[in-house]
Amino acid sequence: MVFGSGNSLHCHADRHYQGNGWWRVEVTPPVANALLRGTSHGLVVEEESSPADGFTPNNYVHSRESGEFAPYLLLEVQPSRTREPEKTPALAPPHALLPSLPSLPAPSFHPAAGDPPANRSLAVWAFPELTKVDPLSGEAMFEPQQDMRRMNPVWDGAHHRLRVAAARDEIAAFQLAVEAKGAALRGVRVTVGRLRGDRGVIPASAVHAFRMWYVLAGGRWQEEYAIPLTTPFDLPAADNAVPGQKVQAIGVDVVVPPSLPQGVYRGIAEVSADKTQPVAVTIEVQVYPVSLPREVSFNAELNAYEPPGGEAGTGYFYAAHRLAHYHRCTLNVLGYSQTGRLHKGYAPAISGKGADVRIGGWGDFDRLMGPLLDGSAFAENPRAGVPVKTFYLPLSEHWPLSFWDYYPFQGDPRHPADMARHALEAPPIERAFPEAYQQGWKHVARAFAEHVAARGWRHTDFQAFLNDKPSYGGTWWTLDEPAGRDDWLALRFWAGLFKEATGDLGLPNLHFRGDVSRPWWQYHLLDGRMDSIYYNSEIFDYPAFARDFNQRLPDPHVYGAANAIAESDYETAAWCLEAFALGLNGVLPWQSLGGAGALRKADQNGLLVPGDVAGYHGPVASLRVLALRRGAQDAELLRMLARRLKLTSEQVGALMASQVPLGLLSSQRSPDEAAALRFRGLSAQGFAELKEGVLRLLTPSP
Repeated sequence: MVFGSGNSLHCHADRHYQGNGWWRVEVTPPVANALLRGTSHGLVVEEESSPADGFTPNNYVHSRESGEFAPYLLLEVQPSRTREPEKTPALAPPHALLPSLPSLPAPSFHPAAGDPPANRSLAVWAFPELTKVDPLSGEAMFEPQQDMRRMNPVWDGAHHRLRVAAARDEIAAFQLAVEAKGAALRGVRVTVGRLRGDRGVIPASAVHAFRMWYVLAGGRWQEEYAIPLTTPFDLPAADNAVPGQKVQAIGVDVVVPPSLPQGVYRGIAEVSADKTQPVAVTIEVQVYPVSLPREVSFNAELNAYEPPGGEAGTGYFYAAHRLAHYHRCTLNVLGYSQTGRLHKGYAPAISGKGADVRIGGWGDFDRLMGPLLDGSAFAENPRAGVPVKTFYLPLSEHWPLSFWDYYPFQGDPRHPADMARHALEAPPIERAFPEAYQQGWKHVARAFAEHVAARGWRHTDFQAFLNDKPSYGGTWWTLDEPAGRDDWLALRFWAGLFKEATGDLGLPNLHFRGDVSRPWWQYHLLDGRMDSIYYNSEIFDYPAFARDFNQRLPDPHVYGAANAIAESDYETAAWCLEAFALGLNGVLPWQSLGGAGALRKADQNGLLVPGDVAGYHGPVASLRVLALRRGAQDAELLRMLARRLKLTSEQVGALMASQVPLGLLSSQRSPDEAAALRFRGLSAQGFAELKEGVLRLLTPSP
């Protein structure tokens, strides 16, 4: 691996024209010594201006096969009085013996096939939480088992019994299929009561039902949104308007209380329609003596660039954050635009200019954002009172001080000629910005850090993140997905300011973050300065590089996208598991907010959308958010198992692969693409066996 990775040596210098087409570039002694000693296999010359945003450098260099124009290395040496003895390379210490990989115990549930319970008008059967069932035919989509009516991984058709395994503080989930046997059904009601065990109760208030909403994608109607079920519905549903609909899927969440004793908890789901007798299904939740952590360590992060509902502080704003939090996700909204425009409420008031700029007041910021950061916004949620995991700081090159007021090089970054002039003529960035800008920026960064400490907001990672690119006209550097050396140097500059301002406070939850699609071009420039790196999904193509690079940056994540609507939702859950097996701490769909039109026309980025079209006045979640929840919950269980058995991430990956194949079918088409991963061989059976196998391994022996 080149460019400073894999122990390669590198140096950087200005070029000097010598005439007749020749250029001279200084080479440092360590590089020259490596060539002389034979520990290096060659020398690469690279011109590092960014090729992005319409400015392409002339970086053609002759090779050693170019005859009279072949480049050469000229060394000036001085005689040494003593010859340095050759050093024998030290052998790497032997690796400690790794623990053997355990086998996943088989589930204790052994379903038998049988016809689903029914009356003359309707039939009811259960199926796994992320499986999609065709609303016209009732066939399972993207599964090796197409007909799940008689038996499936959670359904014992012979005994009309549904069964799922769960940890404490988990949301255990399944789906019920309501199938019309003939004429349309009116006034369909689904009732799920409390679940009783020998030593406790899961109250009815902990059981939540959702009507699955269908959108047309890939030529088929797909389950896509979970609409809270508060009133009876018709089948076919007039509002969803699926022609020929015969089956309606109902999602059911069971929020397992954190202190519930282990055991089997049983209840009844009843389904009826106007002028029909109820049809009953037995529900069993097998609760293991394992507790998920209330604070997430694997973060399924929903990225957004505008406040939900258009403005911070509205009812919809908090409802969207609560919905993400309910599903063990974090809605993280960048508080500024590409041109530096702040969204109302995402930054405190400031006063003064230059080195004298200061925070003018925290009132509005604390009122609007405080409930997310102290957890009070989530008092009624599972994991009540746990704050958001991540939060973007408003710090950027445009705030607290205007970039254009202090940077001496003016022009339009969208114009190729101005970009070329900037690359050729602008001084190094640390000399370009006056001391007044640097001091003012640091004063406000420190004030933020001190305020975080004073308010006791220690459970949220506050991220200083630079998102801008020249193509939007607001900056000269590609700060998000950097491509050239000037981009890296700019990130290093602001990361340095952030560390100088906050480093001595000892707050581990203050992070400088970078979204980096080309980590192999970074050299050492951000070592010790970047705390959180968000790779793009191309990182899965280079697992050895990732595991090495993760050691240099303490908080690695990956960004991309949830699965396409016309694909299996298990692919998003597998994305989480693939990331965890690579040693990453979370996944991030690059955009997560959609409009009300998403319920009528498939919206790839619409993970949280208004539910008004379905008669629900508030945000609703895509089933792909439920897939993120499934993946995040499984990752937490696997993290617990890895710590218990002292397993490496590679071993955890091998353990998972026994039930959930993690080999990628496809990933990125370009370094900057934020696309969904594709997998082959995923199934509801594999996910069910993986989860219960891990739960059984985590259960202490009697």
